[in-house]
Amino acid sequence: MVFDRSNGIYRSIFAALVGWLILVGAGNAPKAEAKAEQATEQTEIADTLKGIRSALQDANRPDSTSKPCTNEMENRNSDLCAQWKAADAARDAANWAWWQLVISAAGLLGLIVSLFFTRRALVAADNTNKAFIRAEAGILVPSIEFFGGGLWADSFKIKMHNVGRTPVTIVHYQLHLDNDNIGHQMEIPLHADEHQLEIMIDAGKPFILPYNDMSQCPEVIRMVGGAIYSDMFGRISTCPIAYLVNRCTRTFTYDREVNFSRWDKLAKKQNKKNN
Repeated sequence: MVFDRSNGIYRSIFAALVGWLILVGAGNAPKAEAKAEQATEQTEIADTLKGIRSALQDANRPDSTSKPCTNEMENRNSDLCAQWKAADAARDAANWAWWQLVISAAGLLGLIVSLFFTRRALVAADNTNKAFIRAEAGILVPSIEFFGGGLWADSFKIKMHNVGRTPVTIVHYQLHLDNDNIGHQMEIPLHADEHQLEIMIDAGKPFILPYNDMSQCPEVIRMVGGAIYSDMFGRISTCPIAYLVNRCTRTFTYDREVNFSRWDKLAKKQNKKNN
């Protein structure tokens, strides 16, 4: 076999060229990958910086919900406006509550003053009414007249004069001559079935009790009785008769030993009921 020297040289050159190309390709591949990775990192860094810049811009940019809120603003999307509106409403409510308390206190004071003057007016009217009643009401006052031609008086008349200005109505009367209990405490009972009547006595007129015989009595006797009457104002009063009578001297004195408590209690009870 004949060795061709030229072919060997060509082969060597070809092999060297292929090797060089391989080396060049092998060297360029890492560089390309490095460039790609570097580009990716730069992109990520740029995106991160962009996000940071946007966040900083958003933070520095005034938000419509956090803008200052004045009294004239009406922004329903603003948190500050909502908070200020709530604070203003609470302040207004407190102010109105204070004025309401002041007005209520003034009204209460006015009511107290009104009640005070109303009471004074009622007292004055009541005093006037009482004075009018005292001046106009009928009042019965008893008196005794003795009769008889002998040494001793043997008859008498007990009159109850209406000395007031208006009529009265006698609703009950009684009279007793007592011979045995002179000088002892005596209580006058009120008998419901005794002389229950309605006798009107005009002003200035007398009422004469029918009991007048004392011819069989001793020298000194006790006359006990009286009348219960009502005036035109509905008041119940009593006209007590309690006398120690001396037939000889034809004089009489008031007997303090006689007790009219039952009559007085009846009058008070009836007046209380009428009022």
